[in-house]
Amino acid sequence: MTKETLADTIAELERTSVRDSGATGDWSIAPSERYELGEIVGAGAQGDVLRAVDRVLGREVALKALRQDGIELDIGSFVREARLMAQIAHPNIMPIYDAGLLPDGRLFYTMPLLEQRTLAELIVQISLGEDMPLVRRMRLFANACMAVHEAHLKGVVHRDLKPHNMVIGPSGELLVTDFGLARREDEDTREKTAADDDRPVGTPLYMSPEQARGEPGDATSDVYSLGAILFELLTLERPIERANVVQQLVAVLQDVPPFAHQVSSAAPLDLSQLAARCLSKDPAERPASALAVVEGIEGWLEGRFEDERRLQECRTRVEHAQERLGVATRLSDSIRALEAQLVAMRRDTPEHAPLEIKQPLWEMEGNIERLVFERDEAEEAAVASLELALRARPTDESAKSAWVDVQLRRRERLLEAGHEVLARRAAARAIRVGGVVLEQQLYGQGRLWVQTDHPVWLERYAVRGGVLQPSEPVAIEQQMDVPPGSYRLRANVAGVDVFLPLKIDAGETLSVGFHPGLQSALPRGFALVHGGRTRLGGDRDAVHSEPARVVEMHGFGMSRRPVTAGEYLEWLQTFDDPAEALLRGPRATAEGGPYWKTRGGVVVIPEEDSDGDAWHPSFPVFGITRIDAEAYIAWRSRRDGRHYRLPTDDEWERAARGADGRRHPWGDRFDPALCKMRLSRPGQFRPEPVGAFSTDVSPFGILDMAGSIAEWTRSPYRDDPQHASVRGGAWSSRAHRCAAPFRGSMNIEHVSADLGFRLLVDL
Repeated sequence: MTKETLADTIAELERTSVRDSGATGDWSIAPSERYELGEIVGAGAQGDVLRAVDRVLGREVALKALRQDGIELDIGSFVREARLMAQIAHPNIMPIYDAGLLPDGRLFYTMPLLEQRTLAELIVQISLGEDMPLVRRMRLFANACMAVHEAHLKGVVHRDLKPHNMVIGPSGELLVTDFGLARREDEDTREKTAADDDRPVGTPLYMSPEQARGEPGDATSDVYSLGAILFELLTLERPIERANVVQQLVAVLQDVPPFAHQVSSAAPLDLSQLAARCLSKDPAERPASALAVVEGIEGWLEGRFEDERRLQECRTRVEHAQERLGVATRLSDSIRALEAQLVAMRRDTPEHAPLEIKQPLWEMEGNIERLVFERDEAEEAAVASLELALRARPTDESAKSAWVDVQLRRRERLLEAGHEVLARRAAARAIRVGGVVLEQQLYGQGRLWVQTDHPVWLERYAVRGGVLQPSEPVAIEQQMDVPPGSYRLRANVAGVDVFLPLKIDAGETLSVGFHPGLQSALPRGFALVHGGRTRLGGDRDAVHSEPARVVEMHGFGMSRRPVTAGEYLEWLQTFDDPAEALLRGPRATAEGGPYWKTRGGVVVIPEEDSDGDAWHPSFPVFGITRIDAEAYIAWRSRRDGRHYRLPTDDEWERAARGADGRRHPWGDRFDPALCKMRLSRPGQFRPEPVGAFSTDVSPFGILDMAGSIAEWTRSPYRDDPQHASVRGGAWSSRAHRCAAPFRGSMNIEHVSADLGFRLLVDL
């Protein structure tokens, strides 16, 4: 722009200055001296905005003045901005009052002085908790879109639409301002504006891909920017935001913004999809005009086609969920097959095997972990789709059915793993959708039938003080309805309490025969472990726990306490050769190092052994092989006229856990104060008399099955007859060994200072 052209433009602006009749003020004031300038209230790239007083009209205005160091190109853009704003008459576009030259030679134009916030400031306040319903936000935004549409009708493209360039007026209207980068679409694109030099024009956070490429931009570029603002109004986040300008421009060109509803659960799908269309990389796929954006917003405001859209969305989400659930089912089948192979591999792989022999086992474990992750990911994707489906149509039966199905799958899996609390959460989610009918199925009354020839009481287990404790007894009827849960039947035979633990599921009819009189056939000091249904294994947190299974088991009698040192001494004192007896007695190694002594040709228990450790006849016996234990049992059987034996794995676990699959004899929660283990007492851990911890009692009334002493069983470990399965914790054990599903192992010819045994008798 030449100086002559600039002078002509300024003269024309001054000739057309406002001359409203009826205004107060001195009309003789020269146009260049008309305004009294005040403080700066805003600043831009080209100039400052000042508070000013119009001496002619007697009002305060905002006066935007070009900076004194403005170059000719800036002057041209400044004049262009003033003319474009003046030529667009719309209630939501900032009006221009006047334009001209200040006494210091700077170009200026005036407009209303607004004390209100920008849309950018409003968005920040909403994110901090200011209450502005989405409906009101959309109405404000729709008015601004209409202003942009009016500009487009006049052939003006804004090219820098952003929340900072939208001001909330005194009446709550949203005004579009700052046309400094605007251009007319009918201009020859070879004639550059102040910002057009083949570089990106606009604000990178809101500019269109074509602007990011350095193209001039047109009305569809403004539609893209409107989409970015709409996204931010919906989510209070920007659709694409990177660390620096270069990364931002690359992302605008390459990255696809997410759906708004994926960022914010409060974003309606209609508006989210509208924003996504506006933000399309291809201008041809965007709404045809700013007016089309307004129509989309009005369609949402009016709720048009809402039911149809929700139905379609729900169907799409359910189809996706079903596909993901199908994947999860196939993965679960593969996991079960691999877990079965893994069990066999573990049984065939001794613990002392070289690392290269164990490598396939570890690879199998890794494969299972990977499949479990993929299965859980597929389920999570299905749940996410179903959540959206139910949000679209809360009453849709297909969505509800699929939701209930996936939650019940989880519940069953968690129950198998022993995670009762997590299983209840999954059930609660299912009931939230399935309603009363499902709640009745999961937690409805069960029916109990009891056949017995003794007076019997029913007691329900409940957690009190971290321990499962029986409730007040209820006299049993032959038939009675009870809530699902864990129970025990109790009878008294000749002063001895006899128990039958039960687990009753919702809606189940459980018929049991309870024969407490069998207790009278057992030796003194034995508890009746009544036959019945029991849950074994299934504890992933217990080392070497078997897979979960529910079985019906026979009844048997089990000694209430482990065999004591005093009881074992009785057998050794029957030996003719004390030296031979010591070879069977407690010892540090299988080959020798006896803990006990002989006195007067008889084996005795010393107050202290050769290591300086205390002994007492009431301690559980330990330091003996399984062969020694079986030899003692044979002698004891001959002496008592009974057939005693060691328990099997399943029998020991049934006696320790009862029917409900609890982790410990007293319940699922562990605390060192509940049984005899290494942390139960302060100071050095050492053995104590059997039965020292009355809380370590099983549902059948059997003591010391979590602590005191670990116990030999007759079951081989992983089908190896040379290694026996070892159950229970001991006075020196860590917490994990105190879990009832724990399975350790020991060579039957070896000894350990924490390993003893107890007796079982068949009925």
